[in-house]
Amino acid sequence: MERDGRKSWEYELRTVNADGTDVRLVHSGQYVGIPCWHPDGKRLCFDGYLPRKGRGILIAEDAVNAPQEVLVSPPSGHSFQHIAWSPTGGGFVTLSVTYTPERLWRLSFHPADKPDKARVLVEDPGIIYYPSFMPDGQSILFLMPNARKTYDVYATPVNYESLKGEDEEQGE
Repeated sequence: MERDGRKSWEYELRTVNADGTDVRLVHSGQYVGIPCWHPDGKRLCFDGYLPRKGRGILIAEDAVNAPQEVLVSPPSGHSFQHIAWSPTGGGFVTLSVTYTPERLWRLSFHPADKPDKARVLVEDPGIIYYPSFMPDGQSILFLMPNARKTYDVYATPVNYESLKGEDEEQGE
């Protein structure tokens, strides 16, 4: 698509029934990336842009023209690379990267009830790939390349109770 002589892209996020019926446009705009289902199976989360609200992880019902809200915006200078919800719906992890002044990857946990109160779980200059929750929702697995040009699997716990304690200590 060209606007004012410049090339730009228009992105769309659509859902469809398994049999190919009922195609639904959930979001369109300047950017749509890394979609994933919310554990309730009724909503989608994705990296996107909303006019007057900016870019962030958005959530929307799986319906045409459903209202959308920004769950969380990326940290200053970062862009989101991945999102994964815990199987219980208690929260989600985001993977973001910044290149200022040098590359730094950040894996953060966001409680569902206070997504803007993220806890950084891992921060590393090495590339982090494919964070996902264990089925019990208590740990997050991810990959990082090693010197042998293969990948190591890492696990980091998500301690929901300590997250609640931190919020209470901050008086929130």
